[in-house]
Amino acid sequence: MAYSNNSYGNNFGRQQAPARQVNITEKKKIDKKTYVDLAEKVIAELPRDNRDANKIQLSTNQIRNVLSLINELYDMVRTDTEKVLSDDVQSHIQYVKMKIIYAAGKDNAVKTFLEKSLLISYLNGIDDSRDDLILVCHYMEALVAYHRFNTNEK
Repeated sequence: MAYSNNSYGNNFGRQQAPARQVNITEKKKIDKKTYVDLAEKVIAELPRDNRDANKIQLSTNQIRNVLSLINELYDMVRTDTEKVLSDDVQSHIQYVKMKIIYAAGKDNAVKTFLEKSLLISYLNGIDDSRDDLILVCHYMEALVAYHRFNTNEK
């Protein structure tokens, strides 16, 4: 049995769900016809704040930090006409994955977001395709849009 200790005092006797793992080796492709619907579903399934059921635990700042990393990739390829990603871009994808995994290791809300969104699996599925990378970037934008639509933060 796992116990939690937060800033509101001891929670002895309160059982936590077992920790899940983000699958960092799985490769998945996004469907370009349904990625927006998928983003809506992912955000709808994110855990809510214990004190306010309408508030998503993942903060605007946290999701925007992930978006910022993904936007680095988008900026690298948006003007490129080559269909195959350069070695530099493929290397930067690895760097971005590492930074996102690090953020997930620091915060459970980010980790849950990664588990539900399968963002790492979709980044793995890019291989060397510019079109697949752009689609992942658009998916991330859709996640942020639905998060903004569904959050109470102003």
